[in-house]
Amino acid sequence: HDGSNWRVRALAAEDLRERVHAADPALLAGHLPRLLDLVMSLVEDANFKVEITALQIVGALVALPGGHVASHGPRLLPPLLRKLGDNKALVRQANMRVLVHLTQLLPPRAMVEPLLQALRSDAWRVREEGLTLLMAAMLHHFPPGGPAPRDAQALDPVL
Repeated sequence: HDGSNWRVRALAAEDLRERVHAADPALLAGHLPRLLDLVMSLVEDANFKVEITALQIVGALVALPGGHVASHGPRLLPPLLRKLGDNKALVRQANMRVLVHLTQLLPPRAMVEPLLQALRSDAWRVREEGLTLLMAAMLHHFPPGGPAPRDAQALDPVL
């Protein structure tokens, strides 16, 4: 497709979104690395429609049964965390939905360093949403009153 024509990119992204939603999850899981590379490049697109559609696709991939995306989480977190500072509210909201689901899939140890980086950002919005994600992840992995799992020490740098 012609990368300079936003309409073509938007239509292609929408077509990919429909195909991902209709595809057999087992088939998608077998092509996940290349598919994630493609979709994450679309997340960085300058066009709003392409960007939002790409985030919807990432969300669908993260939600695949079996948690196949978890092994790719460490490479997905940094670019998604940067999106927390996007100037478009809809992009931030779509991105946050993906990140919340991703933090539920990933073990605490995989999240600590990227979230610490977000907390060090110059952008207040990235710091605020990074803290929200950290709290959501902690509540998910370490519910109040529950026993602290072995991975709890991964959070020592934060505490």
